[in-house]
Amino acid sequence: MTKRAILIAVEYLPPSQNEKNLDDDSEDEDDSWLFKGCINDVVAINSHLLVACGFQQENIQRLISYPPTHEGLQVEAKLPTYTNLLESFDLMHKEGNEGDIFYFHFSGPVCAVFQKYVSGYPEKHKALRVLDDNEQRSYIYNSELVFLFKRLAEKGIDCCVTLDSRESRDIEASSNFRGLRLSNCQLAEMLNHFSLQQNLENNRLQRQHSPLSHTVLSLKFGRNRSAQSVYEVSSKKHYGFLTFFLLMVLRRSASPLTWDEIVWQIGLQRGDSYPITRCSGATDRLFLCGQIEQTTYSSLRFSGTLNALDKRPTKLIIEGGAVHGLSQGAMGFFTPLRREMRDKGINGQTSLQFRIVTVNQLFSQAEVNDLFDTINMSK
Repeated sequence: MTKRAILIAVEYLPPSQNEKNLDDDSEDEDDSWLFKGCINDVVAINSHLLVACGFQQENIQRLISYPPTHEGLQVEAKLPTYTNLLESFDLMHKEGNEGDIFYFHFSGPVCAVFQKYVSGYPEKHKALRVLDDNEQRSYIYNSELVFLFKRLAEKGIDCCVTLDSRESRDIEASSNFRGLRLSNCQLAEMLNHFSLQQNLENNRLQRQHSPLSHTVLSLKFGRNRSAQSVYEVSSKKHYGFLTFFLLMVLRRSASPLTWDEIVWQIGLQRGDSYPITRCSGATDRLFLCGQIEQTTYSSLRFSGTLNALDKRPTKLIIEGGAVHGLSQGAMGFFTPLRREMRDKGINGQTSLQFRIVTVNQLFSQAEVNDLFDTINMSK
């Protein structure tokens, strides 16, 4: 099994790509766009893949847009252009084999593009922003991403995706906007004549006879909202919310975590001002471990939220199951968060011993017809 990855950081967009925001009445469209922490995200994720996940650097493709004001070292990377992204996916498809793992990480802006219309309602197309002055190639649309991941999934490659989106905004495209409702032949031509798979119209990432072939981790935030970056005081660096908390949870864990458990732990750590983390697909599997079952487990020790603390027995809600090594009758320790210890009046007690009464098996094989279903884009 080989593990491969494409890591994208769109931290800078030039002035030529500042399309008019539909809800923005300002006339200033000349300033470049900077999205703090995108490059730091890719560098940190790259390091974690090498150290903790068994990836090799030669199997990791990095696409990064550096701002002109960037200071410090620049890692070796290509520009995150439309063409470079397609070429990277083509390489992953060419070299990948059944059972391999493919990880795609994107840190940068997302948008909903509205095409100017002659009659009727405008068409809205969801997309990732990429670095290209050619308007027809300055977005990677949802249908294109589904197509690219589908090619990998149908080859038997396990696809894992994290989208650390920096914003969600409505963009009005000009008259030469590249439309989205295309036939299979037009889509193949648009994607540099990549080979077309059958049943493309169902837009599903799962390959036939294998429902566990993809996982998507992303953020949900409101209309025309920017996702606040996280500033790490110790390193004096900005990071994307999803990347920062994802790595924090993974590094603190003594044993492999499932995607479900990662989302739960991020929810415990985040503040109310942050966007919601969403996960879809085969979320009951271990993070970037493919179909390999977990065989070793750490001692049962959790941190999280107490459901109640009064005269009745304390009820603990633990997002786990047999996949985490939990079994009925086992003993464990629960460590409340500091804030919760204060709010609940737990003085001088750092952990609570408990016995597992019921074990529920986590299970999710949800189909994804739209890769961006988990992002609350503008409607």
